[in-house]
Amino acid sequence: MPRREITITAAGDTAHARDRVTNVLHFDDHGITAGDPANLATDMLAIWQNHWYSPANSRYVRVAVYDSEAPKGTPPLAVKESTSAAAPSSSVPREVAICLSFYAGQNQPRRRGRIYLSPALRGLTSLGVRPSTQLQNDILAMAQDFSGLGGADVDWCVFSRLDNTYRKVTNVWVDNEWDTVRSRGMRSDARVAASTSG
Repeated sequence: MPRREITITAAGDTAHARDRVTNVLHFDDHGITAGDPANLATDMLAIWQNHWYSPANSRYVRVAVYDSEAPKGTPPLAVKESTSAAAPSSSVPREVAICLSFYAGQNQPRRRGRIYLSPALRGLTSLGVRPSTQLQNDILAMAQDFSGLGGADVDWCVFSRLDNTYRKVTNVWVDNEWDTVRSRGMRSDARVAASTSG
């Protein structure tokens, strides 16, 4: 049964690859015949453009589908890129994120996962003290599309590297608190310094 790792990468603020924001999802294709990786890539791009990186095609987004069981360094099976090469400037800090949490059957280690979504790359121009209910519901709608990706023979999964097991996602939620992903911040390119007398 083919197992797929799908990476979704979006540009913001600069064209440098190091400044892109990446999320990774796992899927188990248990059909009699394996699904078409190119279709998975195309459909996943549409999900992100419709639900998060909106308006659609306003920034560079790349989706790559990998064979999860292939040796490390193996090229992707399929790649789909937006027609836009833009990297729009962010109006809010890139380190701020909202978390989509999910689990398979039971909310316990090896059965749960999460991805962090950047409101900066969604195009928000301001942040409240808490994420809005609308923002939470938009993310839940995106999660529903993840679960439908590829049809009935493809399951969105939690992948545990410790026991090399894929488990179908059964539950999702989005809390009304912001998270911080320090690695997504811009690299410092200037410094203000002073000496002190004691």
